[in-house]
Amino acid sequence: MSPTSSSSTNSNRYTISSSCVSCLSNVWSGDQETIGGKVTTISSVSTSKAFGNAVPDPIARLLNVSETNFQSQHDPSYWLVLSPGEVAKRLNKIVDLEIIDRVLANVASRIRRCRDRVETAKELLVQSRRDREELAWVPEAVDHHQRIVELRDKVTDLSRRIASAASLLAEGRKLDSLRRDARDARLALATLVSRETTIVERDRMLQTMKQLYSDAKSYSERCTSLQREREVIDARLAKVSVCPLCGKKL
Repeated sequence: MSPTSSSSTNSNRYTISSSCVSCLSNVWSGDQETIGGKVTTISSVSTSKAFGNAVPDPIARLLNVSETNFQSQHDPSYWLVLSPGEVAKRLNKIVDLEIIDRVLANVASRIRRCRDRVETAKELLVQSRRDREELAWVPEAVDHHQRIVELRDKVTDLSRRIASAASLLAEGRKLDSLRRDARDARLALATLVSRETTIVERDRMLQTMKQLYSDAKSYSERCTSLQREREVIDARLAKVSVCPLCGKKL
């Protein structure tokens, strides 16, 4: 396969030799093709349909062609204008020595990445040291905070105790008030009992006085009756000059 020029206005065009046409015909028809004394069978390749602009992978692997197999019309002469380093790279690629270049490139890339990481680590280290210096007050602040927490716990405990003591004091005051009320009630009860005793005694005295008054009234009435009888007797005696009993003069 080689490039040919069809006109001055057209871009690169390619012509396929008769051997290539025969090879491709055998590929598409599923026949056998002898390559380097080895028979390759195409019938096992499934028919490709609607595969777009790209060559199907089975056919590409079978043909085993790349851009090295083609040269455009206006391309420079093959490898003649390349630099020595580029030619060495192309030769290394042919004899599978490009792996050295890839290894060296990978090593260089890794070295660059490692250097970048080292620089980043150095910057992080400097920043960490700066942060450590700026945060040097944190341990002391943590100690102060711990002390504050302990003091807060103590204050909370004391507040709880004070509240409990206040509650007990209030209950004590209530009990003292109840005690005073009970004492006052006891005194009032004693006073009532005393007054009741006095009332009973006075009632007894009143009953005695009533009895005495009744007796005095009875005596008074008796005296009055006797006085009347005496007056009657005196009147009768005044009329009688001689005693009927002894016969003497009155």
